[in-house]
Amino acid sequence: MPAEDPPLRPPAKHFRMLDFDTGQVEVLGLLTLHLTGPYSWHTEDYEEGPSFGATFVAIDPESHFELGCIVVADVTADSSEPWIGPLSQAGVTDLDLLFRAEAAKGGLGPLLRWMGSHLNATAEAKALVTAYVVEDAGRERQVFVARMQHHERKLVLFGAFFVDVADRVAGLIHGTLRNAVMMPRVH
Repeated sequence: MPAEDPPLRPPAKHFRMLDFDTGQVEVLGLLTLHLTGPYSWHTEDYEEGPSFGATFVAIDPESHFELGCIVVADVTADSSEPWIGPLSQAGVTDLDLLFRAEAAKGGLGPLLRWMGSHLNATAEAKALVTAYVVEDAGRERQVFVARMQHHERKLVLFGAFFVDVADRVAGLIHGTLRNAVMMPRVH
């Protein structure tokens, strides 16, 4: 008797693949990303407390180890996350101190280096970007978090990669998030 196929993973709730050939994925019905590079991408829904979205992990095809990851989350229901739309440069310092204190608690690992928060604004959008380095299982992991607003939703775009493989994956992680395309409102 042939062995049974393993059960299929249930369909994702917070993302969907639009084009397997180009790696285009839609997240939360709010933005699209292109997952490219010579890596395989492990994808799964992200749900933590009131926040939800999707996690994308770049896996080295030879070693099968994680090189970096991206998380896109809707954090609208998280009262600890700020609304970025009304934020001005004057409010960045207080938020930076708050984010640093939160990172220092060690949720991702001991904080090694704080690079600060910066408000990036264009005519179309505004994002508060925070960067820092933590220790993760004896390795340095660079973290950056972009907080923004889109269609009255608070979004967090999180990227991280191991510093010792930065030359292979940093540009990919940064570029994937930098080139995210916000979707227009559907009426």
